[in-house]
Parts: sequence; structure tokens; C-alpha cells
Amino acid sequence: MLNVVSESNEPDPLDGLARAAAAHLDADTDETAGQLRAGAQAVQSLMRQILKVHQGANAASEALPETDSRVVVIIDQFERALVSAEDGPGNEETLEAFLALLRLMASAPTAALVILGVRLDFLDAVLLRDAQRTLTGRRPPVVVEPMSETDLASVVARPARAFNVHPEAGFVETVLGDISARGGRFAHQAGVLPLLSHALQITWQRGSGREMTIANYQAVGGVEGALRQTAKSIYTGLSADQQAHARRMFLSLVHVSPSGTATRRQVAHSELLEDVGHDGAEVEEVLDRFVAGRLLTVDEASVEISHEALMTAWPELRRWLEADRRSRLIAQQIAADARIWDKARRPRSDLYSATRLQQAKEWRASHPADVSQLEREFIDASVKQSHRKARLLRTTAIVLGFLVLVVSGLAGLVSYQAHDLREQRDEAQSRMLATQSSIVRLKDVNVARQLALAAYRISPTIEARSALIEATALPPAVRMVGAKDARIMYAVGIHPGGSVAAAAVENTVRLWDLTNPGHPRALPYQAGMVCRKIYGLAFSPNGRLLAASCADGSIHLWDTRDPAAPRPLSSLTSLGVKVYSVAFSSDSRLMAAAIADQPVKGSTPGSVRLWALKGLSIRPLGKTVRVSRAAPAKSISFRPDNKQLAVGADDGTVQLWNISDPGRPGGPIGVPGTTKAIGQLAFSPNGKFLAAGGADNLVHLWSTDDGGRPRPAGKAIAGAASYINAIAFSPDATTLAIASSDSDKGLRLIDIASRRTLATLPHPSPVTAVKFSPNGKSVLTGANDGIARLWPVLSPQLEGMTYTVSAARFSPDGKALALGSSDLQLFDVSNPQTPRRLGPSLPNPDGFSGTVAFSPNGRLLAQGHGRSGTVQLWKRDGSGPLAQSGPPLKAHSQQVETLSFSPDSTVLATGARDGAVYLWDVRSPSHPKKIATAGTFEGMVTEVGFSPNGRLLVAASADKTVRLWDISNPKAPRPRGEPLTPAQHYVYAAVFDPSSTRLAVGLADSTVRLYDITDPSHPKAEGTPLSGPHGYVFSLAFPSDGTSLAATAGDGSVWLWNLHDDRAPTVYATLRMGTGAMYPINYQPRTRILVAGGDERKAWIWTTDVEDAITLICRTTGDPLTHEEWATYLPADRSYRQPCP
Repeated sequence: MLNVVSESNEPDPLDGLARAAAAHLDADTDETAGQLRAGAQAVQSLMRQILKVHQGANAASEALPETDSRVVVIIDQFERALVSAEDGPGNEETLEAFLALLRLMASAPTAALVILGVRLDFLDAVLLRDAQRTLTGRRPPVVVEPMSETDLASVVARPARAFNVHPEAGFVETVLGDISARGGRFAHQAGVLPLLSHALQITWQRGSGREMTIANYQAVGGVEGALRQTAKSIYTGLSADQQAHARRMFLSLVHVSPSGTATRRQVAHSELLEDVGHDGAEVEEVLDRFVAGRLLTVDEASVEISHEALMTAWPELRRWLEADRRSRLIAQQIAADARIWDKARRPRSDLYSATRLQQAKEWRASHPADVSQLEREFIDASVKQSHRKARLLRTTAIVLGFLVLVVSGLAGLVSYQAHDLREQRDEAQSRMLATQSSIVRLKDVNVARQLALAAYRISPTIEARSALIEATALPPAVRMVGAKDARIMYAVGIHPGGSVAAAAVENTVRLWDLTNPGHPRALPYQAGMVCRKIYGLAFSPNGRLLAASCADGSIHLWDTRDPAAPRPLSSLTSLGVKVYSVAFSSDSRLMAAAIADQPVKGSTPGSVRLWALKGLSIRPLGKTVRVSRAAPAKSISFRPDNKQLAVGADDGTVQLWNISDPGRPGGPIGVPGTTKAIGQLAFSPNGKFLAAGGADNLVHLWSTDDGGRPRPAGKAIAGAASYINAIAFSPDATTLAIASSDSDKGLRLIDIASRRTLATLPHPSPVTAVKFSPNGKSVLTGANDGIARLWPVLSPQLEGMTYTVSAARFSPDGKALALGSSDLQLFDVSNPQTPRRLGPSLPNPDGFSGTVAFSPNGRLLAQGHGRSGTVQLWKRDGSGPLAQSGPPLKAHSQQVETLSFSPDSTVLATGARDGAVYLWDVRSPSHPKKIATAGTFEGMVTEVGFSPNGRLLVAASADKTVRLWDISNPKAPRPRGEPLTPAQHYVYAAVFDPSSTRLAVGLADSTVRLYDITDPSHPKAEGTPLSGPHGYVFSLAFPSDGTSLAATAGDGSVWLWNLHDDRAPTVYATLRMGTGAMYPINYQPRTRILVAGGDERKAWIWTTDVEDAITLICRTTGDPLTHEEWATYLPADRSYRQPCP
């Protein structure tokens, strides 16, 4: 019979153990804690008491109980104690004391059985810690493997049936299909069960209570979306103040380790209220809502996040964590150092100086509400000491001046020491600046890229190199500073010839020459380009005119036949109180303006004026058209056929006016659907759509292709958390740009047909204006910081995937990239900085493409489907469309996880969840033939691959083995040596280097092992395992020259190691683009271009060669950092230097 004492993960884990033991004994918790701390005799006595309670014996007796009874001590979620120990020496000592106690409990005579339950991505940390290794001895850890589909089917169906709830026919299969779609061999990691649990709970609540229907399951978002949908629903239902409370609350409930790993944190209820601050009642209301939604769990004294999975499933929380990750690490370190300083009676030796002090001061300035009283005193004391030292140094310098001649013989030594100090200072500043770059990139990509480059130029640290490489995968924003001081930029425009950009900065129109779009040239200021606050800008389609609508009720006009030197024309004045918008018809014969008229009885009416244009002359048409008696007209747009004019007003109304006879507009036709102020509206260039966005945070779309009454074109486009300020259609009418006031989403590019987000372009302040370039390749934005930014529509950050990115592979010629998600999409990557989609996505009957492979001759593409176990072969002919090569191949009984072609392109290897590795003759791709079973495993096959020389085949499996075969004769594969068992963990990746003499293996223990396979029958382990990632190592890749190795991990990181020295690999860079796990990774052949993707539903393409990265960044910088920005991010002793000279 086993007695169980469970540990409750309190700040001091011993207290949690005492609480559980006291409950078992019905004793006082404090007394029990004292007994646990009192040494070996007291601990053994406590163990006897627990056993005696179990046996019902007299607790006072010291006789030993029966020998087959043991106390079982289960320490669940032990990773929390590990993470807490990273915060500082004090916590480390607490953990060491706790481990010492566990050793006592496990020792004779009572010999308790101690079980540590730990997340697999922390297992390596357990095994490498001396104290824990002593506790666990030489016994291998027990790894709980992923659940099979049969197990998962039982998880879905059996609890429901036990309570007489009946899943609809096909319900279980639908759920399993969704789980498979999360990422193939990556799908069944630990995070899926909380997602599944929540999805089933919400599905049941939505129904009658007796049936689980597919419709209800899909309505709540399924496995992938239910948790996210619940969190979003609660969050969006909060007021702005409550949303701010929610952000602080969740950030308080997450602990971020120095390595960047996020874990749940149990927080005392009173401490949480103190952390969040403000009105206690309002904070309690926010807490209650998330508790009711089962996202937070509360007990008598504490609060914690219910699901670890919430930290990756809820995008809003992911963004908070990523934005806050770096600053939280700084904050946590300051808090830990302040506590140590205070406990040690505040010695001066513990105070900060130099770079650490500068970092602390910057953190305090940017997070005033987060600074505790102790931390404030600690930083203040550090500042005072720094000033004292500075005064002392000045005094010392005067004295030393007299001794210079005396000690000249020591000059060489002093010079050497000074050089060493400068190097240390430069390294510290480089790391600090690299950290700043990672933080800033969430809001200001251009500044982040320049800071990364500045960090690397100061000192080429790993952190700076990582930030520099990360910057190459960001959408490059070419910036044009409109004013030294931040001013609102209400409108932007691009001349129809594409050669000049215009921006309205408060009351001035600024122009830039775009001949070199990576470095726009500010054009000289032109006289007459001023009016009182400019709200709107428009170039006529024929390029002859530029119009600016102003807050003083005027419209200013310029002759732009020479766009680089506009010539002012006569202005139109006294049109109303304000002119909000101006627009030209597509034939450049008409101009219209949206006007706020003189107030009448407290209301401001709105109207529209029309003018006829001929050459440079302009004349008014008809009378002013009143569109509202109580609200100004805010935005106007001509339909491309010039027969209709759309008008949006401040009261949320949208009207269509017939302007077949522009002197007598007819109508209006009311457009239903909007209720709040319209920020901007626009017709699509092909006339099929009308779009409007405004104060309801939505963009409404109507179909207008027949020229009659507009009809809603699907649901309004959501996703913004604040006002829609501006919208624009691409010239081909396939993409809609949406500018909003929430800066993290600042500008979104939406595919109109699928409603997918193609790009998210962050800004440091609300985006107020947007225009596409005439060729559709760029988009120009204006923002409240007075800076115009020119973005490429295509960028190395690939978005628009509907599920996890689970496959990524370059074609052999490097010109195409295949990405697998819910479907399979091909991209033209001839220029990796501007990947272009190649046609529609490839169909997939299972709704999931988990693996893909190109044949080395480039003529075939193999696509692994989902649960059907099938593979589809596609024929490739240059850059033309793919042709299906026969029906899908039924390759396996379960999902195909991995594919690989032989170097001569005649054989395809497949591996699946059924544990089998098959070889197929694909010389006739429409009729593949199975020629051999290479082998079978006891777990799913996670990777297969041919060696580049074609002599070997490797396969890795969840049964914790890696096997090699000689495939000189593919019809009769021959095993080479015994299976490799790198560690007691399942293996996710196994890849050959280009020489076919080295094998890299990625494991679930967060390590990578390298093997010399010169003799494949006797692989030799090379050196110590490569470590660094947290979480499973999912995929590995070598570049064509084999001098480096790249890995993806479950913590969302990508690691690059330098292998130039075979005996001592070194970390080259660590890349982190988000918080979600990263899965596939691949190098473009013959280059250092790298692609990876994962849970963020994105893929990134990096330029990993530093010199190429510098060239790339400097090619698309635009205006450099200002002196003021330099002073903001760098210490005062670092003189200004443009990152890109």
C-alpha cells in the first residue's frame, strides 16, 4: 500500500511538502515544516509517523512498520522549482536545501520513494544538476511518450459515454483530424491535452448536455481555437482599463527564466492585487471573469493560470510575453539583486555600476509603475554610488596627473588594461543594444534593424549577431522622417509614376524622390506647400495634380507634371469649416471633397462638393450636396467607372450617389452595416468591392460589381483592437491594407478572397494613412510619430497559414519553397527577401500537409497527407504549375510523418506513425511500386533521410532509436550496426552532413548529438552533446558546405552552431521570433539562407551570413537613426555613428 504526499509548488517547495504532510497527519503545518528542517532523525521520525497513520498503528510507537510499506513522495511540476532557482542565489540555496531533504527521505531506514514529475523540456536541467543526479542515481528517467490515436480516441469518447453523453457520428474522427493538423509528428506533445480538454468542455456546454456535435465543436473553434476563442471573448468584453488590468494580471502569473522559457507561476491573491494595483474591486471583477471562463484557477489563497497551453494558444498573451520578455528578465534580475542587497544589510559592493546601472535606470524610466519600493531604493543607492565614484575619479585624475612622468614605465601595462576594459564595456553595450533591438522590433522594425547593426559594430557578440540575423527576416520598413519632432501624419500619397512619395505632416506637404526606394531622397521644400493642418492628399490619376484638403476649409492644388518640383496653383477656399478628404475620378476629369459645414443648432452638417477638371483648370459643378444634417462627411471614393461616388460620415452612415450626371448627383442609396464614425472608405480598382472602416474597429465589405445596391460581401473583417484609420486596395484588387490605432498590428495586409492575414506590419504609434504604390509592390504608411514608411508587400516573414507550419523545404535549385500547413503552398524564392506565392495552394483531402520533399532532379514533389496515410506525387516542369501524377499513393496505415528522395531521384522513402519505413520505386511517378520494407520501429517514425552519397538510409523514431541501412541495393536494405540509442528520449531528427560522414541527431531532452559515421557499422559519438535549446529539438539542417548546423526547438528558438572546429562546436546565433514552438528548418541549397516555421502560423527566411545581412539591412534603411534616438538607446559616452555609413 502506498502513501502519497504531494507537493504544492509554493515559493519554498519545502513549505508545500510540509503542508501536504501535515494534512496527511492532521498536524500543524508550521510544526511539520520545522520537523522537516530539523535533520535526519526528525525526517525519519516523520516518515514513520506517516506510515503508522496509514497502518492505523499507535503514532507514539517507534517500532518500524511492515517492511513492504513505503512513503511515496510525488513532486509534481518540479520545473517550477528549477525556474525559480534561476532568479538568484537565494532561490538556488532554497532548492539545494529541498533536494537535500528529499535525499534524506529517500535514505534508509524508511527509504521513501521520491518521484519528480517534470516537463520533458526541463529534463536535461534535472539530469545535469549535481544534487538532482545524486537523488536520481543512475536510474534512467521514465519518459511519458505521446498518446497514440487510439488513446486519444478514448480520451475523447469514454468520459462522455460514462456520463451518458453521446458524440455525434464522425465527432471523434473530426477531433483527431484537428489534432493531427497541429503539426504532424509534433502534434501530440504535452500541450495538446489541455487544448483538447478545454475544447470538449466548451463543446459540451454549448450543446444540450446529451450530445457532442461536430457543429458545436467547430463553432467553439475546435482543439486549435477553443481556448483562444474563450480568452478572446472574455478579453474583448472588458473595458480599456480592465484590459490593462488583465495584461498586468497575466504577466504577473507567468515566470520567464533567464533562458527565455515561460512557465506558470502561482501567486498569492493579495500579491496579485498588489501587482496589478488600481481599483481592487475592478481587478477582482476581471479575475472573476477569467476564473468563470476556466482560464484562471483560484484556491483559498492563490491564483494561477489553469492551462500551460494558454501561453501559446492565446495570441494576445503571446504578444504580451514576447514584448515583455526582455524587460521582465531585467526586472526579475533587479528584483533578485535588490533582495540580496537588502538581506546582506545593503553593502555597497552589491550595488550596480556602469552598464548594469544604465540598464536598470532605463528599465525604471520605462516601467515606473512596476518598480517596487525596495527596487527604487536599490537603484537610487547605485546611482549615488556611481556619482561618488565619478567625483573620486576626477579627484584622482588630478593627483595622478602629477605622477604621470614618474610612472611612465608602466604605460604599457596601463594601456593593456585600458584596452581590456574597453573590450568588456563594448561587449556589455553590444549585448544591451541587441536586447533593445529585440524589444523594439515589436513596434519599430526599422529602428530594431539599425540597433542590431549598431550592436554588432560595437562588438560582434553572439547576442548582436543573433539580433542582426533576426532582423533580416523582418519586413524591411524604409523610413522617411517628416519632422524632427513627432507630429501626426494624416495623409500619404504616391505619384502615379511611382517616382515621388508625399506625406502631410501637420500643416506641410513633404516630398521624397523614390528613384532608389531603399534610400528615398527628401526633396527641397517648395513654397506654397502649407495650409492649416492637412487631412487629405490625392494625386490625380494622370499625374498632373496634387490636392491637399485642410482643416481651414480649403483645398490647395499643385501642378505635378514635374513631381519633383510641384508648382502651386490657385487654392479653393471657404468650402466649409473643414475639408476632411479629397479624391479624383479614375479619368482625372472630376474632383470631389468631403466637408464639415458650419454648425447649425449645435450640430455639424456634412456635404460633398464636385469640380470638373480640364488640364490644370478647375470649375465647380452644381450645388453642394448635403449628405447629413448632423455629421460631417469624412471620406469619399469614386467607383472606377466614375458613375457612383461613395461617402462616409461621422455618424457611421455610408451613402452611394449616382454621378452619371456629376452636375446633378442622384440618390443617395444607403449602405447598411455600419453604425460608428467612418475613418475611410474605398472602392476596389476593379469596382467589385466597397470597403469602409472606422470607430467600430471593423472593416466592412460590400459587393458592388453590378453597380446597383451594395450587398455585404461576407462578415466584416475583425482583428483590430482600436479604430480603423485608413484602408487601401492593391492595384490588382486582391489585397486590402488596413491601418489601425493598435500599433502592434499597425498595418495588416488581408487577402480579400480568403480573408487571411498576409502580413502584419507594426508601428510605434497609431497608423493614420496608407497607400499602395502604382505597381502594387510597396505600401506607404503615415503614423502619429511623423514618419512615413515604405514597406514591401512581399517580405521574408511569411504569414497567411491557417494552422501550424509543419513542413518547409527548398527545391534543389533553390528557386522554390514549399510550406506545409493545413494545405501546401509553393513560393518563388529567387529573391528570398520577396517570396512570391506560386498559384493557389495544393489540395489536400485530409486538411493537413505535415511533410514534403523535392526530388533532387527537381522534377517531382512529394506531399504527405494527414491521417489517411497517403502521399501525393506532383510533376514539376520549371516554374509552371504542378501536375498531379496519378492518384494519392496509399503508403501507410497511419499518417505519413516523413519523406525523402534518393540522390538519383528514383526511390522515395516514407516513414509513418505505424512505425514502418518503406522504399518506393518512383521512376514511373504515376505508378509508384513498393520495393522494400527497410524496417519497423516500436514507435512512430519521425524522420527518414538518404545520405548525399546515396549509400545509406537513416530513420529516427519515438522508440528512442536511430537506425542506419546500406541501400546500395534499394530492394534489399541491409542494417549497418546496432540501433543507436542516443539517450532515454525519443528522437525527432536525424540528418546527414553533406560529406555523408557525420550524423546529427535531435532529441526530446533538448540536446543534439553528433556522430562520426565514417564506419556506419560503428558510429562514434563526437564530443559532448550540443545544448542550449529548451524543449524538444524537432528538426535539424546542414548548409551545403556542412560548416554549421541549425536546429528548431519547442521553446520557439532556432539555434545555429559553428562546426568549423570539429572538436569544439560553438554557438553562432540564437534566433527567436515569437513564443510558439518552431518545427521544420531547411537551408537553401548553396547559400546561407535559412527557413523555419512553427506554432506562430508563420515561416521566416533569414540571411545568416553576417556580411550579407549587413548589406541587406543597409540597402533598405532610409533615414538613419537620429541623434535623439541614438541618445535614447546608447550610453552618453558612445558618440553618434550612423549604423549604415
